[in-house]
Amino acid sequence: MRKTVQANQGSQPSFGGTRVGVVRAAARDGVGRVQLLVRASQDERTVIATQGDVLPLPGGGTLTIGPVLAEPGSTRGTVTLEFDDAEGDR
Repeated sequence: MRKTVQANQGSQPSFGGTRVGVVRAAARDGVGRVQLLVRASQDERTVIATQGDVLPLPGGGTLTIGPVLAEPGSTRGTVTLEFDDAEGDR
C-alpha cells in the first residue's frame, strides 16, 4: 500500500503505526531538507533528510522524502512524504 501526503512544518502524519513529526522543512540553494521526529511505540529518533532519501520506519515499510516547497528566505515549508508498506495492504 502506498500513501502520499503533503506535510506542513509542524504537522505529525502517521504511517503504519509510526508518527512522523515535521520539525523543519526548508529549501536552501535549491536543495530541500527536512528534520523529522520519527516516533513508534518503542523508538524515537530525529532524522535529517534530503529529497530522494528513503528511510526505513520502525513499524515496517519505508518513507521516501519528496519535494520540499518553501518561499524564498522562509524556514517554514511543506514536504511530500510517500509511505510504502512493504507488507502490502493490511
